[in-house]
Amino acid sequence: MRVLLYLAFRTLVRSRISFVLLLAAVTAGLGFQIPNTANIEGYTAELREKGLSRDTGHVRVTAKSGGTFEGAEALAARITAEPFARAATIRLVHVGSLFHGERTTSASVSGIDPVAEDRAAGFCQELAEGRCMAAGDERPAVIGAKLAEQLDAHVGSSIKVALPFSVGDDVRMVSAVFRVVGVLRGSGGFRADYELFVPMGALRDLFGKPGVSSEIRVFSTDDARAGEWAKRIAELAPDQKVETWWEAQTFVKNAIDGNRALSAISTTMVVVAVMIPVLALLYIHVLHERRRIATIAALGFSRREIFLIHLFEALLVGGIGTVLGSGLGYALCRYFQGNPIFSHQGFVVLPSITLRSFSIPALVLFATTLLAGIVPAILASRAEPAVELRRE
Repeated sequence: MRVLLYLAFRTLVRSRISFVLLLAAVTAGLGFQIPNTANIEGYTAELREKGLSRDTGHVRVTAKSGGTFEGAEALAARITAEPFARAATIRLVHVGSLFHGERTTSASVSGIDPVAEDRAAGFCQELAEGRCMAAGDERPAVIGAKLAEQLDAHVGSSIKVALPFSVGDDVRMVSAVFRVVGVLRGSGGFRADYELFVPMGALRDLFGKPGVSSEIRVFSTDDARAGEWAKRIAELAPDQKVETWWEAQTFVKNAIDGNRALSAISTTMVVVAVMIPVLALLYIHVLHERRRIATIAALGFSRREIFLIHLFEALLVGGIGTVLGSGLGYALCRYFQGNPIFSHQGFVVLPSITLRSFSIPALVLFATTLLAGIVPAILASRAEPAVELRRE
């Protein structure tokens, strides 16, 4: 086998131009496919981070009526006791009018437990300015990036909040002033950018309803299996509405599905772009080497051995090209980390430099090179020594 591999290498380097072009085709294909895959995976990861961690969680529990419900603490405790649940956070969300100086706007006011939110999704780690809400603060608030821009609010700003609510046929209003202690980093236009976060207890006190909540966000060990977890949660909460993240956040689902489709299309295009020149160059290489092939056949090499020699040529091209392409791909990934292909309002697409983003394109392109070498290898193995030598 070593002799066959040596003959394959010697045959390749005899035609240096073809060898260089073969390596260039595989290297370029893999070198550009790796950062493409890494950027798509990075985009998907950013969608999950901004759309799920800051917004819906992996499973969301709300009132079937669309309003508020009681007993959320007890229900959240039962959910977190399940083996799949990593954390569960409770929120009380109400739409109202916000006033700061001469500016006003409508926005969601979310009552949260900042400690639970930080433990579940790193809420306090997402601050661009200021600090997180703490016990002892007098009506503190953390404001989303876009809402802060709309109200021209900063750390230390006092924001008046007016919240209408219905009592029977009447509509009543409660109001309070909250002081901004922190501003969240942008999330690319997701819900958190337009929300004002206040302590759960302060919001409940305004309404005089100490036990009400509007949603429970559940964070699981595997968001891909959220459908299974949602069924189990629905058994624990038969009176509430239970949604998976792809039901609650259809934009994220559609965007992730689109990423998968783009990745498949890109891989297919690269496979075709690499297979055609490799196949053509190896085929031409066999045609130019007919006399040598006839000679080694006349020396006693079997058809199988001649087939393996030329298949090993494709293997060598694929192996060397994979190493060079991986190096090129890594260099481009590092470049895109410093120069993101997309950055908007805190939503930044950075390439995901993982084993998966390198191994899958490398395996696909290596297999493509081997497949492209099969037809030329078969052609070489079928050469007739008497015919080829007489022709020469």
